[in-house]
Amino acid sequence: YSKYKLHQDLFNLRNFYYNHGYLQFRILSKKVIVTDDHKNVYIWVTVHEGPKFHVSSFKLVGRGASDPHVQGLVTVKAGQVFSRKQVMDMNNTIARFYADHGFAFPKIKAIPNLNTASHTVAIKLLVDPGKRVYVRKIIIAGNRRTKDSVLRNQIRQYEGSVYALDKIDESKRRLANLPYLRNITIQTMPVPGIPNLVDLYVHA
Repeated sequence: YSKYKLHQDLFNLRNFYYNHGYLQFRILSKKVIVTDDHKNVYIWVTVHEGPKFHVSSFKLVGRGASDPHVQGLVTVKAGQVFSRKQVMDMNNTIARFYADHGFAFPKIKAIPNLNTASHTVAIKLLVDPGKRVYVRKIIIAGNRRTKDSVLRNQIRQYEGSVYALDKIDESKRRLANLPYLRNITIQTMPVPGIPNLVDLYVHA
């Protein structure tokens, strides 16, 4: 028996129900009883499932709502069973699209409106790409085994160019392929007072 594993199991149980439309699911109680010989544990979990909710409508709002590329990334449709995982995955996909095209800090937020009488949920997805961002400097830290120039040759994101997360990820992959580097991290840090500039800190 592990208290941590039980907590994780209950978390997974909630996610299972939320991902299958049960938006009013609740865990009413849990009881853990150890046998007298301390060799076994009995666990009772009492839940309230509630009704299954379907999506009544879905609407994009905000500055990015009219972007046809974003519209093509929408996977939630009216009439289907609500899935929190599907909404979150869609949010992440749209955020990733913007991050690959110069918008380092997009704001993507789902706003659900539940109708408990009809067991439906109307969803608005707020899409705000923010400002297009450029990389001011790339700073390499932690490397003591080779020259910075060797590492910079592997970096696909360039100073002075538009921020692109796919190029940053490719840079990280190429750096990780070098035999003498471990635990590569690349942090994006806003430049104070200049909202459209960031610095990249490469820890190698």
